[in-house]
Amino acid sequence: MRFFAGLLFAVLVQGIVAASELPVAVTPGANFYGQETWEPGKLRRWMRNDGDLRLQNNSGRLNIDLRFVAESFRIARTLHVSMGGRVLFEVTVPPAAPLFVAVKDIPLPPGESEIALSATPGPDRVSQFLGSADDRQVSVAFGPFSVIDAHSPQAQLEETAAFPEASRRVAGLSTLENAAGDLRRQGRLLEADAVYQEVLASRQINPSTYLWDGLSLVALDRPDDARPLFERGSRLGGLDVVTSSVRDACGRLLEYLGQSELLAGRPTDPAKEFRQSGEIYRAVALYRSVLAHDPQNLAASYWLGLLSALAERPREAIPLLDVVAKRSPAGSADAMTAGWLEQYLGNRPGVR
Repeated sequence: MRFFAGLLFAVLVQGIVAASELPVAVTPGANFYGQETWEPGKLRRWMRNDGDLRLQNNSGRLNIDLRFVAESFRIARTLHVSMGGRVLFEVTVPPAAPLFVAVKDIPLPPGESEIALSATPGPDRVSQFLGSADDRQVSVAFGPFSVIDAHSPQAQLEETAAFPEASRRVAGLSTLENAAGDLRRQGRLLEADAVYQEVLASRQINPSTYLWDGLSLVALDRPDDARPLFERGSRLGGLDVVTSSVRDACGRLLEYLGQSELLAGRPTDPAKEFRQSGEIYRAVALYRSVLAHDPQNLAASYWLGLLSALAERPREAIPLLDVVAKRSPAGSADAMTAGWLEQYLGNRPGVR
């Protein structure tokens, strides 16, 4: 695990594709514009729509994951990924913010294959909305495409992000802790936990690591794994503000684990299996769908509130936690913890 976390960090920081030795070449074909460099140094390629990716497999039959980041022009769009007329994957791509996408376990025969990418709604003419001379019609911009062996240890942890990238460098955190935080804020919790585990095996551990990794494990439906982290966090020494805050939070959460009706599955969580498998993006999509029809749904409010809190998106998390605080029995562990977490998020500086 320590080796994998270090390898993952190298991928994140240096942009190295761990599976670059796979004998597979990926080339954008029809309906893609040329590659551009955006500030601050991002490589992007706009698609008009119905873009073709050509994959050349110079080996035997493989199963691959196709990986890229994508961001939509002006509005959110649904991206469809198809092969041989069969839809492999769909995801909502947000505007003006990159989303990491991993299309999992694609069977790839020897020779040349094609993957089709299409966006709904279709493209917009840039000049119409930006008042520029750019007359292109565009829908979704893509970062460089890469592939990885679908059966590799890294591929087993990688999932499409639930939230767009929110990269931050927090003073006082190690490079690894900042990398884990970036993954956590995207909802890539299996990967985040792998990097946090590397940190926890080291000598340099920021107090917040116990809290964030513990909450990530709770969201993955692994409260028994979270408990030792909250125990360690609740015993931290030190009088500085960060340590005191984390010590109090871990102590509260440690007690809460054994008292929560919602953690015990009452009421039933409709996306529990997605959380358990680390497919947080699918859980988030399902919770949002449930809440669109039933805005007071307790389980969906709770879990989407917690996942939004992990993503450090308080504007989304706080109203959901407020539903939990008001709909749970008065004085219950869930009501009190939801109210406390609302206040905790509202008081944290530097989050959106």
